[in-house]
Amino acid sequence: MNYAHCDVYYHQGKYHCENECKVFTASRISSNSIGDLAQKYYIIGAIRTLQLKEKNPSQWALIQDLYVERHDKKEAEKESDDALITFIRKNCNLERFNEIEIKIVLEILKFQSWNTSDYDSTSLRWSYTHY
Repeated sequence: MNYAHCDVYYHQGKYHCENECKVFTASRISSNSIGDLAQKYYIIGAIRTLQLKEKNPSQWALIQDLYVERHDKKEAEKESDDALITFIRKNCNLERFNEIEIKIVLEILKFQSWNTSDYDSTSLRWSYTHY
């Protein structure tokens, strides 16, 4: 399946091919069903981070330490998070991750950043500041 956010070089990257690309292909999700480019990368970041729980538990534990609970969320932000949780669990068939795990990952992605590497020499910096 061809996604707007995938280019030829990116398809060679092991993180892309082994993570979100497999999820989107298995779930028959097209790029058009996700929304704008920022939201696509937000969902990709969430999927990759959630999959660390299974693929790299030590890194998953470190990332969990980045979580800080917020009490100042507006209703629109809660609704947006709920919609993303539903999309990730239902549309992407990732129900093995519970809502709390996904909420934590979404919060971390909003306010923290970290590096991962893809392919042989590409370093990806996850940073998403939405609110």
